[in-house]
Amino acid sequence: MNSREEFSASQALGEIGRIGGKVRRSARRGPRYFLAFGVAAAAYWAIIHFADRSLTIVADVGWLVFCVVSIVYACRSHVYHPVIWRLQWVVTGLFLAATVFNLWVMRYVQEGVGAGPVLAGVAGVLASAAPPLYGAWRGMAALGSRTRPVAER
Repeated sequence: MNSREEFSASQALGEIGRIGGKVRRSARRGPRYFLAFGVAAAAYWAIIHFADRSLTIVADVGWLVFCVVSIVYACRSHVYHPVIWRLQWVVTGLFLAATVFNLWVMRYVQEGVGAGPVLAGVAGVLASAAPPLYGAWRGMAALGSRTRPVAER
């Protein structure tokens, strides 16, 4: 619609709904990214904590490539849904805390013997996967509703 056109209230509501749907479709990139990031983070830290040294080098290179692609992907997103925008900050902060935890326990997990290092490694894997997976779940739930206005979410 052109901004100079006269239109009725029902046409205006229809246009608002159309634009809202377009924003929701475009904003789905965020939760999809969170899902991929959660799976990749869990795989990366599981390999780093529990795999052979030769496999960890491959994981490091793969993680580096994934992070570069992620930065490009995140920078290309031009739609800012309010829920997704807030989730990005929460997920990023929690993920950074989980990364610090994983770096802190990494030597203990790799060199330790017994159940303690294994439990610490599993806790690190779960801690790194949980924030992005929560972001994916919460983001898709917020974007999936077509009946509730954004302000109610």
